[in-house]
Formats: sequence, structure tokens, C-alpha cells
Amino acid sequence: MFSDNISNEIKELYDSHEYIFNIREGDLINKMCNTDISMFMNGLNLTYTDRASMAASVEVRVPFIDKEVVDFAMNIPGDLKIKNGVQKYLLKKVAENYLPNEIIYRPKASFGAPIRSWISGELSEMVNDMLSKDRI
Repeated sequence: MFSDNISNEIKELYDSHEYIFNIREGDLINKMCNTDISMFMNGLNLTYTDRASMAASVEVRVPFIDKEVVDFAMNIPGDLKIKNGVQKYLLKKVAENYLPNEIIYRPKASFGAPIRSWISGELSEMVNDMLSKDRI
């Protein structure tokens, strides 16, 4: 699944942080998923998404973090989550029954802050003042 170099790096990470990976039993991919949930999602990802969405006056829903969905997903074998380099393999295979492939397999898009609307909207006066010739 991974190159030897990456596999060795993952094993070294696992060995040095075994206490984290032992939180849940399972294969390496599921242990990595659990670590991601425990360390990254709560502290960074969800907080950033929440703040960015509030700033843009957008209501964001995250249905895949429902407890029952997460519990179900954590019981799916890792080799069905990543297969032949395709991430979210099983989810994408199911989605093929409902969506065109160009939607399912399109590149991931980033979620950025709405800077343009801030600069041209309610913050425009402050931005123009801060970037005026007198200030610079």
C-alpha cells in the first residue's frame, strides 16, 4: 500500500507514539484515523471550519462526524478506506451509484477565508485607511 520509505516512517511514528495508537484496536490505517480524530479534528480542523464559516455567515454541517457514523467508519477495515492509492475508497464506490465520477473523483478543493468580501465589504474603510499612502 505504501512505499517502503513511507512504511518505515509510519512504523517509527507508531513505535514512538504507541500509547496514542493503542487507544483503539485495529489496523494501522484505523489507528491513524483515530489519532487524526483525537488530535487534529477537534483542536484544529473543526475550530477553523467553525470560525471561517461564522465569518462568512455560512452554516456548515459535518454529517460524517456524527458519533454513529464515526463508530461505523472505525469498524471498516483500513484496506477499504485506502485502496490502490484511492482515499475514501469504499465511500467513493458507494457514491458511484448516485453521483457522476467527475464529481466523486474531482480534486479536493480548499476552504479559504472570505478575504475578498471582507476587503470590499464591511472592512473596506479600515483596509483603505491601513493601506493608504499616508500610512505606508
